[in-house]
Amino acid sequence: MQRKNISSVELGELKKLFPDLINILNHKSDPLQILQPCSFDHYLNNSEAVTIADPSKDVERRTNHKEMLKLFFEASDNQVYSYRFKRKNRIHIYKITNWNYLHKAAQIDSKTGLTGCNFLLISKKLNVIYEEHYDWTNLIYLFPNSDINTIREITKKSGLFLLEPKKRNTHNIN
Repeated sequence: MQRKNISSVELGELKKLFPDLINILNHKSDPLQILQPCSFDHYLNNSEAVTIADPSKDVERRTNHKEMLKLFFEASDNQVYSYRFKRKNRIHIYKITNWNYLHKAAQIDSKTGLTGCNFLLISKKLNVIYEEHYDWTNLIYLFPNSDINTIREITKKSGLFLLEPKKRNTHNIN
């Protein structure tokens, strides 16, 4: 099985690592810092944002984002967690331990600059949350003890750029 329910022990570990996890998944709370692996080397202005719809560059961008996702999965010891909302705003967290399942679920081969938010992954090993976002930019939420150096290496190897972090609070992660 590629997708498994998590045990109460694993849920306890996730709650310890990410005490505000439910609020972050609901976008009611912010992590300390956000890194943005992106296909572009700078933040796009309005006129540049129109150019991302150019389908001739989608294949290269897809390849880079697929490589980023694969390296992230491998750096997490082939074990990441995802979630989905159930009725009455309950969150169901499950473990993904198979690259083929993750690749199919992420729908990376049909991604364009206008699609996004197909997946959100939680890595206990790296202590980060990785979220796909629109316009060929992903978000990596950092917490205390996050492995920033591994994230930087993964981003560089995949051919993406790491945009300057956006600080949410005054706490310093480094």
